[in-house]
Amino acid sequence: MRIAVIGAGMAGVAAAQALAADGHQVTVFERRASVAEETSFAPAGLAAAALAAPWLPPPGRLHAGKADAASRLHPTGAAFAVPGLFGQGDGAAAARRAERALALHALLAAGVTRIEELTRALALDFERGDGLLLTLPDAATAAQAERAIAWLQALGETAEWADAARQRQVEPGRAIADDAPRAVYLPNARSGNTREWTQLLRAHAVHLGVRFLFHHTVQSIAAGPQPTLRVAGADGRAAEASFDAVVVCAALESARLLAPLGVALPWKPIRGYSVTVAQHVRESAPDGGPRAALLDVRSSVSISRLGARIRVAGGHEAVPVPSAPADPAAPPTRKQLQPLYDAVDGAFPGAANWQQAQIWQATRAALADGLPAVGASGAPGVWLDVGHGHHGWALSQASAGLLCAMMAGEPVPPAAAALAPQRLR
Repeated sequence: MRIAVIGAGMAGVAAAQALAADGHQVTVFERRASVAEETSFAPAGLAAAALAAPWLPPPGRLHAGKADAASRLHPTGAAFAVPGLFGQGDGAAAARRAERALALHALLAAGVTRIEELTRALALDFERGDGLLLTLPDAATAAQAERAIAWLQALGETAEWADAARQRQVEPGRAIADDAPRAVYLPNARSGNTREWTQLLRAHAVHLGVRFLFHHTVQSIAAGPQPTLRVAGADGRAAEASFDAVVVCAALESARLLAPLGVALPWKPIRGYSVTVAQHVRESAPDGGPRAALLDVRSSVSISRLGARIRVAGGHEAVPVPSAPADPAAPPTRKQLQPLYDAVDGAFPGAANWQQAQIWQATRAALADGLPAVGASGAPGVWLDVGHGHHGWALSQASAGLLCAMMAGEPVPPAAAALAPQRLR
């Protein structure tokens, strides 16, 4: 088939590469100058099936310690409220949350597997690391982690407790006291430079015959047996092109393109920030920075190693759905970024060369139930691959494989049912 893919972020490039590998003729339309220029540019870059577990207690409910006002937690970074992990696990709503959590775990596991398989098969050489250390700041979170680990182990996932000595072994450059709280170590987690990954995957897609048209903005989609795109090129002139199918991977821009087709999704945009900074390399302390990756469960601030650099990401906050996507807003303030600076300086004192820092912000296109929408949109010839949210690297790879199977009419794993766009109507 002749297939158009709208958007050249992680999801769009993954879909284009997978479809081309299946023998389709693929054209990618991207309004920016290259791949991964927006929400895929500098995210945390974590991929782990174990992140499907809810690592935080529900807001206002504690499982250990005194329930005072200072101890009440908020649900930043947690995935879903799963029966058996929280105080109340009965009712239809709880059962739906459990189903979503299981689906997310299966999809993340498939995404991590696909990342590893493509890395080996295509000899992709990019900045990456293995393992993720989850830090637990208080007794309530540690009690929740007990339940989360049990849930993961029942699914065959590896998650281990790490005392101070084990934490030093995993991250020798981290400042940690002998009486530090236990942490959770996820050896099967992966971290990486997702923009570099996407660029390498794009190069392989081009080798397969994928055509990338940059500085091309899709103005509208006309659904039908052969859907038609109206596209404005770099010179501003618009032209139309028809295909056998169109795959929408345009993040929040998707809302504008899909609305005239009667496809309305419950967007829940999340803004986040990252700072990528050169690492001080000292002969006296060669391991002064992170070896792989850390994630503070309560704040959702992550710190990871990218070659000779450190990336710290976080500051997640919900934002209103824009009436029309805009170019990046005003840069984040010092107040917004300060928690990121403090996280690095607290964990790895002196490791960051803040004079060489790249600041980035973006609004991720998440959906209300936390899962992406992958499959037929309901409009003839138009397919969706959107809403990957915080788990974009792993979910976009899993979604690409599912999309190929769906478009070919082949069987898909049970977890794919949780991604059907029609569930959101």
